[in-house]
Amino acid sequence: MRTYVRNGQNGQVFSVDLLDAEGGEIRCSFFNDAASKFHAELAQGKIYTFANGSVKVANKKYNSLNHNYEIAFAEGNAAIHAQDDDSKISQMNWNIQSIRSLMNKEPPFNADLCGIIHKFESVTTIRTKKDNNEVSKRLVSFADSSGSSIDITLWGELAEIENMRMSSLATLMCRIIQ
Repeated sequence: MRTYVRNGQNGQVFSVDLLDAEGGEIRCSFFNDAASKFHAELAQGKIYTFANGSVKVANKKYNSLNHNYEIAFAEGNAAIHAQDDDSKISQMNWNIQSIRSLMNKEPPFNADLCGIIHKFESVTTIRTKKDNNEVSKRLVSFADSSGSSIDITLWGELAEIENMRMSSLATLMCRIIQ
């Protein structure tokens, strides 16, 4: 869940990536009242029936899934848990690429990576220009079996992972959205 300010109004949003039995995937975002209502109710690996969402073209700058559309839910939308066999649903689809292969790509692009955190810096804070909020950040060096590495910036709660926990992270799969 994250908060935002748009046109002087505060709001909140969270997103989930949904999978179907055929391996299709689509992003769903829940805004404001729908975010408050469903954030604690939705659980990974469960089957849900969603109704009354708005379908829109996916913004590939923020959505790396293969689907060209995404669904938004706001006030008055319903999500109903279905009691079906969960075994029909596949897992997240990853298209793992090497860090070395990223050098040949023209930005902007999306990439799924698998590797290890081999170095990380201490958490620092910055102030945002737009609303002067304080935000945590941490620089992490991520390496893979191609012998290449890439620096990734972690923001907010993810940046604040304790140093001991950060040290114990051996492998990491991440989706880079540039």
